[in-house]
Amino acid sequence: QSVMAAVAVLLGHRGTRHAIDAILAADAWATLAPLSDRCLLTVTQGAQGREYGQHAIIQAFYYEQLGRRQRREMHHRAGTYYETEERDVLKAGLHFQRAEEHERAAQLVVADVWALINEGRAGFLRGLLEQLKEGQIDSELLVRVNIARGQVYAFYRDIQAARQALDTAYALQARLPEATRSPVEQAIICRLMGELLKFEAPQEALGWLNEGLAAVSAALANPTGMRQSVLKSQAAALHIEAGSVYSKLGEFLNAIRELEQGLALLPDGNMAIRAAGLINLGIVYCRQGRATQGVACFQQSIEISQKLGDMLRVLSARHNLGIQMDVEGQWGAASQEHRWALDLAERLGSRKHQAQITLSLGILETKRGNYDSAGELLATSVAMARELGLQDHVVAAQSSLAQLRLRQGAAEAAGELLVAAEALAKELEARDQLPEIWRGQAEVALALGATDGALKLIERSIDLARELEMKPDLGMSQCMLGQILSARGEDARGAFEESLLLLRSQDPYEAARTEARWGLVLLGRGERDAARELLVGAGTAFQKLGAHRESAEVEAILGRTP
Repeated sequence: QSVMAAVAVLLGHRGTRHAIDAILAADAWATLAPLSDRCLLTVTQGAQGREYGQHAIIQAFYYEQLGRRQRREMHHRAGTYYETEERDVLKAGLHFQRAEEHERAAQLVVADVWALINEGRAGFLRGLLEQLKEGQIDSELLVRVNIARGQVYAFYRDIQAARQALDTAYALQARLPEATRSPVEQAIICRLMGELLKFEAPQEALGWLNEGLAAVSAALANPTGMRQSVLKSQAAALHIEAGSVYSKLGEFLNAIRELEQGLALLPDGNMAIRAAGLINLGIVYCRQGRATQGVACFQQSIEISQKLGDMLRVLSARHNLGIQMDVEGQWGAASQEHRWALDLAERLGSRKHQAQITLSLGILETKRGNYDSAGELLATSVAMARELGLQDHVVAAQSSLAQLRLRQGAAEAAGELLVAAEALAKELEARDQLPEIWRGQAEVALALGATDGALKLIERSIDLARELEMKPDLGMSQCMLGQILSARGEDARGAFEESLLLLRSQDPYEAARTEARWGLVLLGRGERDAARELLVGAGTAFQKLGAHRESAEVEAILGRTP
């Protein structure tokens, strides 16, 4: 009975013989085997060796037999064992909380929230944090508990709960005596709030980040014994998050300034903040067509994150590396990166990453010509992004789905998607998404015969892509300009030439699409030799890439052309 009670104290978790010995404060070995033989205990092989557990009904029966004092003592012994022997802070925290040692439990579980999320234990952590109540722990520690709650809720994209937790932490910290108020914690609250809001309210996010920077700057100007390196690291994290927000606004110069400033504040060495900054810098470089620099940033981030065991950042860096592989025509490698990242996102429970990677897979399937699977992936991505409040991602997914509908000949459906995407992009001030949206709208207008409207739209797309120095987008928009000018009976040669000049070294797939469209224009004008040369080049590229639908279309055209 004593052994069964000790196992019941594990609260449905499995424990090794050593854990049970610690809870029992005696040697249970001779009793475990016969209990297992009689099926009163379950036995599995775990990371620490043979682990024993109970069925839920049996566990409840034996746990209810324990008195409050006995439970507290056994949970205290369990907490001490897990803290010192197995180094499992969540299990230790759970037992200390049940032993009514709430402050000890809280201190353990808030020490490194990101590491616990990286272990795929965010759900366990969430449940434990929600058990810690006001009145059980002092105000300073309660600030940290609410910060931790905000991190976990943000990971699950439970925006309302995350904001409430961070607002509570902010208010609690503001009420602390000035001598005990921590500028580091204020900076963390502001950074987490900025990270939470950047997808739906980027300007508000910047306001929080600037407040955090002001608090850190004041602390750096008036040091009170706090290490300068700690404050500088917090300043770096705030600058890096601000760079991420500016990137989403399409303000790439500001983004690069903030990211470089943040990275410069960090000391040498492997740091999670550095890894995050490199990912964001790599994204900006790739959007501008500076692929070599972008890929180098992703690879550095992967190397740092692997050494730190930070698999969520490895996931993010490899996903973005996969996106660039897609652009460069390495579709097999890109698919492998996306599938690996999606599998890890599912195992860690990161639905935000699942929505983002699903979009990337949908775009790749569209290029390959697998329209049915592409449609399912893109529609799923739109739905997930809406559910999770990833507003900028909703814009990107709607725009990508519109591109698929255009390929399927459904111009009106594409137009509706693009109108919705444009409205949301303007609301979010996501200027970097507008060149693609306006390019799509120009294609819709051209398909419906409205060449004047199409010309105005593509000119807007080109002007903004030039302003933002987004060379790949500029190249694609120049191709669309060539199609529109041709439809109007005007000279399109310059537009197509500039498109190829920009895309050949950047994006072999889009370069092939430009060659195919220019070839069709020349074929319609009777310039068969020049047209055939372009079409043959496009067909070869499509076949090499694996764009089987477009490869077949070009082959059919060439078959009809003497």
